Amino acid sequence: MRRRRRDPLLCELHAHSRWSDGVLSIRELVDLYGQNGFDVLCVTDHLVRAPEGAMRPRGEITAHSYGWYLEAIAAYAVRKTGHWAANPQTSSTLVDRFELFNRHELFAWVAERRLPSVASGDFHQPEHLLTWKTLLPCPKDETAIVDYLRSDQPAYLVHLAQPNRLRAAA
Repeated sequence: MRRRRRDPLLCELHAHSRWSDGVLSIRELVDLYGQNGFDVLCVTDHLVRAPEGAMRPRGEITAHSYGWYLEAIAAYAVRKTGHWAANPQTSSTLVDRFELFNRHELFAWVAERRLPSVASGDFHQPEHLLTWKTLLPCPKDETAIVDYLRSDQPAYLVHLAQPNRLRAAA
């Protein structure tokens, strides 16, 4: 295990871009979080399903557009998300951390089972910047961050509620 940092990394571990159901492009998302002092941003876009014949969302991830989506992610240098609450006994053996807070929602079942947790903003629009976030006392390096999240070391949670400190999306 690498040694801890004195100043923890400010992390958004659950953000959506225009490629799924968010309102910002990848670049706008990266810029917004970078301008507001974040050290880590995990883009967690998902497939948006629309009924046959319905208007499809702009930027929808499809088999045809998937390569372009990966290029957009790589240009600003993704982990898949899933629904884990349905079977917490099984899921706790498959994942390293659970969302204790998702935006402003508390998942009591995570706390009750004392599962290793993180907080995230489930970002879709700029107002979601002021939500629960995760602080990690590890080096600012992709491998160190992943290793820390996979470890049994504590992740610290913070609620951002000072709008004067944060900048709006351009």
